[in-house]
Amino acid sequence: MEEKKFKQSSTALVKPSVRKNATVDKEQTKVWEKVNEVNQKAHNQTTTSAYTSFDENIDYQKQEKEYLDFFQTHMPKNKRIVGVVAVSGKKVIGCDIFSTHALFSNAWSKLLPSFVNEAIHDGSPVTISNHDVTTYLNRLLQNEITQQEYLKQNGTLYKHDDKILHLTSY
Repeated sequence: MEEKKFKQSSTALVKPSVRKNATVDKEQTKVWEKVNEVNQKAHNQTTTSAYTSFDENIDYQKQEKEYLDFFQTHMPKNKRIVGVVAVSGKKVIGCDIFSTHALFSNAWSKLLPSFVNEAIHDGSPVTISNHDVTTYLNRLLQNEITQQEYLKQNGTLYKHDDKILHLTSY
């Protein structure tokens, strides 16, 4: 008897625009609609409409590898880095900040491909100014009340014992 195995899933997170549907909107139908939209835009061939169809898209894999190689080469090796703000065109496409460098380092290999996917399919050359990115971060990190209000519509907080471990914004 032939043994059937489940396809091994991708270790990357889905792109920020899909994650937002899941974590902020919390509507599964919107998540599947966004996944279908992403697959169609990428010309992914899939019978299940799964996001993992990117794992079989050779053209996408080539583009992704270029991005991953670039960032793995150019990302500073600094133990003070606890997060990332990803930008494309004139906007921030996502932000993930962790309470420690160790948490960030553990998540980085999953986060980077998610931002790369967004850049490949919905991205454009970066034109956002450093001032605009700083303004974004200041609004996000200004104080707990402002942060919580912003994240209700644009992200989420992961806490343990009332301590923020991970902040995600879109």
